[in-house]
Order: sequence, then structure tokens, then C-alpha cells
Amino acid sequence: MTWFEMRQSFKEALVNIVELDKRLPNLRPIPQRSVHFMLNDLTDPDPGKRRYWSFYLSVIVAKDCSQDTLQRMLIGLNDSDIEVRRNISTAFAACGYTPAIDGLIRMLRNSDDEAHHAVDCLCAIGEKAVPALLNVMVSNQGPVTDAALEASRALSKMGVEVIDWILAALRDEGIDKWRNVEAGLMATLLDFPKEAANKLLAMQRNTRDSNPQLADKVEWVYKLLQYSLAEDKRRG
Repeated sequence: MTWFEMRQSFKEALVNIVELDKRLPNLRPIPQRSVHFMLNDLTDPDPGKRRYWSFYLSVIVAKDCSQDTLQRMLIGLNDSDIEVRRNISTAFAACGYTPAIDGLIRMLRNSDDEAHHAVDCLCAIGEKAVPALLNVMVSNQGPVTDAALEASRALSKMGVEVIDWILAALRDEGIDKWRNVEAGLMATLLDFPKEAANKLLAMQRNTRDSNPQLADKVEWVYKLLQYSLAEDKRRG
């Protein structure tokens, strides 16, 4: 499943709830309440109400991905209730809503179930989430953290397109300390070794004269990839 297929699966799951509501008379009907009041209920002191309305709000917003509604739903990512955060983040994944990236990155540091859900949501957002995911690995110090591993998993789940997005991030001077991303970066590139090697070589050739420092970065990543492949082959 690629990033696009992941996004579609989130959207279809929410939209299908609306279709079931139309076809099955015994299913609890979707409340006929204005989005404005549902948004207000995201701050209700009763967590049960916040769970209830965040779920139906996510179902409704997935149909048209209203930017105004999604922006007002961002508060839900800071909710103390895990179910509210999950409902809200599902809507963001279905709509590929990029302003939610920072909040979803924070969820990578939560419980395993929530972190795995955040991985799928970030995967569904796709390209725009790549720099933030790489920065999770860049900031990792010492032993590899769970968050860094989850960030690597999110990158790999995006599919082969992620290689171009990672290389684009390599051009970003704001992303440094590349040796700190060694484990996660290699785990991602090794999922697509042939494509990664070809693109790394091409980038190295294209930047050798114009940006030697960048070419050196790319060469380091390429050599590390070749070493990892050789080790995997040696271990059989």
C-alpha cells in the first residue's frame, strides 16, 4: 500500500459510514447537527461527548475536506483522550491535511497503538510529511528511539516515491547531522535498493560540480547503502 492508497483507505472508511447510514435503517443515524456545534463540542469537559462528536465530525468532514473545519479540528490532537485524538487524526489522514503534521509527529512518542496509527496518518499525508519525519531521526541521540523507528516505518510505507522526497530533503540545508539518521534512512532505502542506488548515483553526478558538499552527502549515503546490501547478502 502506497501513501495514496493509504489516504484513500482512510477516506473510504469514513465515507462508507455515511453510505451505510443511508442503506441500513437499524444503524444509529448520523446526527443532524451543524458542524459549528460539533466543533464547539471538541472542548466539552465531558470526554464521552468529545469522543462522540469528534467521531461524527471526522465522518462528515471527510466528504469535502473543508479547510476551515479541518483547521478548527487541530485542537483535537492535543486532547487528553486517545479516542478523540484518533478520530481527529483519521480525518486529517483522509484529507492529507498538512498542518496536522506536527501534532501527528508528537503522537509517534505515545503508546504503541497510537504511534502505529500516527505512522499510517503521516504515510497518508505523503510528501509534505517527509522533512518532519526525517527530523525525528535527525534529533535522535544515542540508541535509536521508538519514535525514530516509527518515523522510518512511515517513510517506508509511502512507497518508492519516497526516495525522491528523501533526496529532495537532502538538498535542504536545514536538515543536517545525517549520520544520526543512519539506521532509519537505511531501513527505508533498503526497501527499494535498486531505485535508491540509481537515484543516488544520478544525484551525485548532477551535483558534483555545482554543490560538492551536497555531492559528498549523497556519496556517503550511497556507500552506506552498498555496504548494507553487501552485509545482507553475506548473512544470506
